[in-house]
Amino acid sequence: MDGQPDVIALSQEAASIRQTTGSLLAAEKAKEEAKEEKKFLGFQWGLGVGAAFGDRTRVSAAEVIDGVVRITDESTDEPRIVLEFHDFWWRFSPDDQGLLGGRVAGLGPFAAVNFGATDGDTLTSFGGGLMFGVKHREGSGSFNIGVGLMLDKDVQTLGDGIIDGQPLPGNETEVRFSKESDKSLLVFVSTSF
Repeated sequence: MDGQPDVIALSQEAASIRQTTGSLLAAEKAKEEAKEEKKFLGFQWGLGVGAAFGDRTRVSAAEVIDGVVRITDESTDEPRIVLEFHDFWWRFSPDDQGLLGGRVAGLGPFAAVNFGATDGDTLTSFGGGLMFGVKHREGSGSFNIGVGLMLDKDVQTLGDGIIDGQPLPGNETEVRFSKESDKSLLVFVSTSF
């Protein structure tokens, strides 16, 4: 019987250690989740795909046919692959039954750049706007939707005085083009890592 109090004491001590260990693990998990959420809400970058919607006609090719200027290749809207940087300033924590399944969401500004290989230039446009993001279930990454304005450089249009469907002005014999900056509406989705 002398050993029985020792067994009870050891059993109680083991239970106390399990409880303390469980509490420490829960605290560590909560700390890690808070750290991941802080990363999510902080400055992040992502890769996105979307479209830019312009209001001016971008002319890739035009020619004179029967004395009249004809645009043979044009667009106002273009697909885009963007590298974006965002910072979620506002945080939302929907309930577990909500549309987002309990995941944290954020809203904040973004800046985006678009790269291309036009005329040897690498950076073809940049812009900014507002982004909404939903945190991935694991880690600090997110799925994002962004809407904003892009400023495109070297957008090709018909030169001054040259109008589609009209003869060339004066003594001109071929179509002139003009390159200038232009803006467009950017809508895209991205993921951050």
